[in-house]
Amino acid sequence: MQLLLGILLALASAFLWGFTTVIARVFLKSGGSMILSILRFIISAPIYLLLLAILGFPPLTSMLLFIIFLSSLAGFILGDFFFFYSMKLMGVAKSTLLVTMYPLWTMILAYFLLGREITVTMIMGALFIIFAVSSVVFKKEEEKWHPLGVLYSIFAQFLWALAVVSID
Repeated sequence: MQLLLGILLALASAFLWGFTTVIARVFLKSGGSMILSILRFIISAPIYLLLLAILGFPPLTSMLLFIIFLSSLAGFILGDFFFFYSMKLMGVAKSTLLVTMYPLWTMILAYFLLGREITVTMIMGALFIIFAVSSVVFKKEEEKWHPLGVLYSIFAQFLWALAVVSID
């Protein structure tokens, strides 16, 4: 049952994440990326509390609250800020394409910080992601990639991965 719930929540997350980038594109034309990031955090907080009420609250220690705070700061505030700013500089398609590589950062950080194993299957998946992104990125050489947008995308990936690994 937990596996099915996990799959459903992952699919819902992927759908909502994609939907968010489309909405963000519209908002970024008139607002800044920091305001959008904070607004997204404020809107999502009650939803997280509702999900926690349904799924059950874990025992909260002061250390766990501190880790949750740091994870939220890294992922929701700073990671989203850099992603949205990258999106503003390069557009939704390019920014979203680049951040699809963030699971690679998660795998690397989990290996170094948590001692997690990296399997052959994971390496094959990582190579597939790198190949897929590279084939799209280098397909049209005439397109310009904003260097700061690429850098901000990398920052976003790293911060999101750090947020995920920190709550493991």
